[in-house]
Amino acid sequence: MRRPFRFVSGFAIPAFAALVAAPAQARQVEVDVSTCRAVYDVFVTLHAGTDRARVKAALDSLLATRPYQVMFAHYNRSWRPHHLPPDVFERTILSLRWPDGLRRRHFDLPRGKLGR
Repeated sequence: MRRPFRFVSGFAIPAFAALVAAPAQARQVEVDVSTCRAVYDVFVTLHAGTDRARVKAALDSLLATRPYQVMFAHYNRSWRPHHLPPDVFERTILSLRWPDGLRRRHFDLPRGKLGR
């Protein structure tokens, strides 16, 4: 009976007190919002009526940036390899102004286990 009490009084209570009493340290994090501004600029050019080639070029350069590559790597994992292909994402953005881009087939995914 004395051993569990020794463990609790000798180790667990001081460890818990140290964790609770330790002041929480704030961490400073830098967030790069340049990609958010860049995609906003793409939406502004879409709304302004810029021609499709210029908007597509701006969107292509945006999708080649590291934040978007990380996003595509996150969504397209080994267990869901075609969850969000970059070309589908690009066509979805372009369809906000030019809906004919989605008419050929809404999402042209490679045929796999679920391919029809």
